[in-house]
Amino acid sequence: MIYEELEPLPGQRHIVACYWRFEVQSHDILPFEHVIVPDGTVSLSYFEDAGASEWGVAVNGPGVEARKVHLTCARRWLGVRLCAGVVRSVLGLEAGALRGRSLPLLKTRLDARNLRTVLAGYTDLADARRRLRPTIEQWLAAAQPLDTVAVAAARAIADAGGRVVVRELAASLGLGPRQLRRRFAREVGLSPKEFARARRVRRAFVEALREMKSRWSQLSAEVGFADQAHLIREFREVFGVPPQVVDAYIRSIRHERIVDP
Repeated sequence: MIYEELEPLPGQRHIVACYWRFEVQSHDILPFEHVIVPDGTVSLSYFEDAGASEWGVAVNGPGVEARKVHLTCARRWLGVRLCAGVVRSVLGLEAGALRGRSLPLLKTRLDARNLRTVLAGYTDLADARRRLRPTIEQWLAAAQPLDTVAVAAARAIADAGGRVVVRELAASLGLGPRQLRRRFAREVGLSPKEFARARRVRRAFVEALREMKSRWSQLSAEVGFADQAHLIREFREVFGVPPQVVDAYIRSIRHERIVDP
């Protein structure tokens, strides 16, 4: 298995967090349950060789729990991970309605058939990014105004790896905590606290992957958990198992590049 991320092109960074691909190869042991680490964002995903299936292109909403997908054969997926807080502006979709859900793009107003045509036969992630550039530019040209406060709050939480105090963040943006929670939930689909947890969990795995062997006792403090017990408790809520179990699976995937910590 291979996972890779690629940075957005210039002019896209305020709406695209990264491009990504996931590949299950013919020598991988199948079937198995693929575990997707939540990151609090919305992704568009392209499922190669979907044929006439409505799931050829899907929109995957933000969630507070890991997604688990049963995989039965060797295939390639690629996707566009959007920055938190931009999905209503750019795609006209309500983040709250997408929470914890994956939908075929054909069930939205977006043209899934066009995306499937654009991406058919892509060679690698850089090629897919190049092919998608005109589509992204069309989205930008038609975008509605962003809620800049909600987007700024999400960016601050992501940049801090989830290590924020919501009350202090709200004050820095000129809002009360309740005002921030309301606007944030509308644009991101999660509460600031839920989004911060998702970013802490993702940051923990990014940092762990940089080590030959994970140091969860030390990492718990480095990535914003109060202590190791706090980390284990939150991982059980997100994945249903301790961090070491998920870590073993994540390490079975070859990570070629990570650009969105």
